[in-house]
Amino acid sequence: MWRAANDSLPTKLNLFTRHILPDNVYSLCEEHPEDAIHCLWLCDMVKCIWLSDPIFSLPRSKHFRSFGDLASAVLSDTSPAIAALFSMVA
Repeated sequence: MWRAANDSLPTKLNLFTRHILPDNVYSLCEEHPEDAIHCLWLCDMVKCIWLSDPIFSLPRSKHFRSFGDLASAVLSDTSPAIAALFSMVA
């Protein structure tokens, strides 16, 4: 989770920015750039995981610019049990 929160994952967007890959489009949805917030939270392909448990309804109702912002909000605004569950699922 630390790597995702600090934008240190080898996502297609990060690799494209470093001129390693020719494109940055997420291969699962083929609609948006592959960055941590999209892959782990925003993509329709993964939303079903987060929507399956009502304890994540509060974070789903807010907009986050990065996975780091999301993780910070969940870890500071929820109970330790929810924060632990989020950390395992993410």
